[in-house]
Amino acid sequence: MKKKKISKENQLKILDNVERDNYPECSKKCLEYSVSCPEENSSCRMWMDYEDDMNCTHVSVIKNGKMTLREIAERLGISYVRVCQIESSTKKKMYRGLSTEAFY
Repeated sequence: MKKKKISKENQLKILDNVERDNYPECSKKCLEYSVSCPEENSSCRMWMDYEDDMNCTHVSVIKNGKMTLREIAERLGISYVRVCQIESSTKKKMYRGLSTEAFY
């Protein structure tokens, strides 16, 4: 897969979000020093084993924008089918939550 470069616009978004404290503390340090988040931080809910995106889902979303389920599966190291199952389960939970709040 071809490695994507972070555009200047997305770099500014990343820095803006860091300044607004929209990132976990570990992501701020990684962005500040331009290094991937170490495996010791794997207890962080946003950590993933994907060096190109600094091992952080926040950085991945801002860097790549919308992604296909296959791209997500590659980043997480799981199958496409499993990503589909997780998506389906999440949609059901969101629907249940919204229906109890009378939004639907």
